[in-house]
Amino acid sequence: MTAKFFVGEGPPVAEPDVVQVAAPDTYIKLAWKTREAFRYALDFSDWDYVFKCDDDTYVVPERIESLVGEIQPGRQAQWIGSDVLKKDGYTAGGAGYLLARSIVQALQVAEMPRYDWEGEDMWCGCTARNHVRCLWTPRLCQCSEPYPAQDNDQVTCHGCDPKLMALRHIQFLTA
Repeated sequence: MTAKFFVGEGPPVAEPDVVQVAAPDTYIKLAWKTREAFRYALDFSDWDYVFKCDDDTYVVPERIESLVGEIQPGRQAQWIGSDVLKKDGYTAGGAGYLLARSIVQALQVAEMPRYDWEGEDMWCGCTARNHVRCLWTPRLCQCSEPYPAQDNDQVTCHGCDPKLMALRHIQFLTA
């Protein structure tokens, strides 16, 4: 597993795991930044799945592999995400989602959002559902609770400021 952190246009960043992409670094243009991050991933190496989440999401990386295990050969689901927006047919992006390479490739040729208010999760979800069916899971939590702990199988919790992020990590390590 390789972890990268993507930032948009701005002052140069000299960190080994930070990639600067040619897209605005604003919330309303997150779809553009996500598309450029996916483009980088496609050019970077050979991989089967990419996991995207927001920077205020606590993630237990070792548990992402169990999400991959939910995508079985022959199943139509190639995209796993939070069940918060299931009724709308897509997954909330903050908690993270896992996409198969074929979906990331489809996003490279997809029409970009026409309006700034269209979130990256809406753009990604609406595009992906034209190709495959989504698998929704509560293990990618759009809120800060439930959070990953030793006695559960949560993969993420979202909406963590730095103080809460540190607390969630201590809770995970000491439970």
